[in-house]
Amino acid sequence: MTIHLTPGSFTNNKITINGQSYQYRCLDGVQMGDTVRVARVVGETLILEKVPSRGTDSEL
Repeated sequence: MTIHLTPGSFTNNKITINGQSYQYRCLDGVQMGDTVRVARVVGETLILEKVPSRGTDSEL
């Protein structure tokens, strides 16, 4: 499952998915507007990783 980080779903310590709020940690730096996926769940904390964007110069 991928999640796009928007002001309504993402704060500095919680992420909201399908109306439920969860604590999270990131494997790599993420910011508003990024798309992430849940890499794993540890207790009640989601471990997120950034999904690479498509079509950027760095991938060409």
